[in-house]
Amino acid sequence: MRLRFPDLLALHLRHQQPPLSANAFSERVKVPQSTMSRIMLGQRPPDVEVLDAWADALDLSGQERDDFILAGALAHTPKVVQDLLDRNERELAAAQRRIEGLSEALTRLESRLEALTRERPRGPTGAHPTPPPAPTAAPAPR
Repeated sequence: MRLRFPDLLALHLRHQQPPLSANAFSERVKVPQSTMSRIMLGQRPPDVEVLDAWADALDLSGQERDDFILAGALAHTPKVVQDLLDRNERELAAAQRRIEGLSEALTRLESRLEALTRERPRGPTGAHPTPPPAPTAAPAPR
């Protein structure tokens, strides 16, 4: 499940060297401490326009940066939409686990088929002998 923006921000603040408090971060990004406090408590979303600058202030790059900005933008969506996204992500993760399990089972079956093919006796030409035709039942007498 995706972290909500306040949790993600708190995580990135803790991973700073040295770790940053919300107050220190609010000073760094020039946001009033009362506003930062409300954002950290999930009482208001961050302004979308500041997310890039905040990601820079946290020295985020790549997927971490993208996830941070997306979480900040998603904080503006209604809770019902966020809940639907969470449910869809859980269902997608479950489907991916099922696919991985099926892929592993297919790999095992392919390995077993290969082993059985190697074990099957070969005829004098090196080819697998043709199996005899299946017997047919004689018609019942009248």
